[in-house]
Amino acid sequence: MKSFSIGKEQARKAGLSPGTLVFSGERRMETVTIRGITYNESFIEEFELKLEDVDSKLNKPGHVTWLDVSGVHDEVVIRAIGEKFGLHPLLLEDVMNTQQRPKLESYDDYLFVVVKMLDMVAHKHVVTEEQMAMVVMPNLVITFQEEEGDVFDHVRLRLRTGKGKIRSRKCDYLTYALLDAIVDEYFFILEAIGEELDDVEEGLIHEGGGKSLERMQVLKRQIIGIRKHIWPTREVVSGLTRLESDLIQGETIVFLRDVHDHIMQVAETVESFRDILGSIQDLHMSVVNNKMNEVMKVLAGISTIFLPMTLVAGIYGMNFDFMPELHQKWGYPASLVLMGGIGLGMYFYFRTRKWF
Repeated sequence: MKSFSIGKEQARKAGLSPGTLVFSGERRMETVTIRGITYNESFIEEFELKLEDVDSKLNKPGHVTWLDVSGVHDEVVIRAIGEKFGLHPLLLEDVMNTQQRPKLESYDDYLFVVVKMLDMVAHKHVVTEEQMAMVVMPNLVITFQEEEGDVFDHVRLRLRTGKGKIRSRKCDYLTYALLDAIVDEYFFILEAIGEELDDVEEGLIHEGGGKSLERMQVLKRQIIGIRKHIWPTREVVSGLTRLESDLIQGETIVFLRDVHDHIMQVAETVESFRDILGSIQDLHMSVVNNKMNEVMKVLAGISTIFLPMTLVAGIYGMNFDFMPELHQKWGYPASLVLMGGIGLGMYFYFRTRKWF
């Protein structure tokens, strides 16, 4: 279903010239908002403003500004932001294409980064994704999000309180902090999926299928979706550590390598979850086969017990005049006792051999 919707969105752009702004994705909010934080080691200011007022917040030497744009569906606003900051039309096209693959591009005066923010709706066990595009300039970082609400609350808290090195560093360190927050959220999601896998495994052992099988299919789709985003994100972070650009200082590369280590841990965990899920699927098949074998064993035992009883009944059901028991009063109950005795004897024999 999702791949079909992606194809439809791409079809809308067929035949258009490169850089044509066409929004592709689910429209999550109607109004585009621009919020920002300007700071240095001894100063911080948070604000919400209109696009025409941005210049008043940027002309502060020695300050770093983070502009957070929530909503990428408005072509007019995105084009105006691109014109104000001299952003390439192809970059703006990628911003509005929310099905974009995580990537890193280096332009003359800025860097462009696209990654995926993941979140889990706890009570529904559903993993949601949102594209986050980021433009990194010498004293400015612009983030483009599909809707309000993100995983950057801890980054904002560190900026407000002045904890750590973030207020004393430049835009490259803010870029690292934002990427680190996104990757850290991956760990929380994987922890929840790991617990879900444990529950599914327990359910298969005790219940044998049904709901557990349905949950297993949901987990499989979630793990595949996460894996699809993790590997290109690893390439993005790795590219930042190797990038020869004045925008990335040597001191920050050490921190970016730490993020790269984290994303590698996430990737390895996702691969291990795939293996675990495969093992759980094998376990499910084993449980089903064992239950089927138990049923077949019971049916075979019942058939075996009744087979000699059927033989006796068949013999006494033949229409012969000279069968000695036919004219005896005790013939009928004797045949019943014989059949019952054979059945009980075989049952207890099977019990002693532990076939039942």
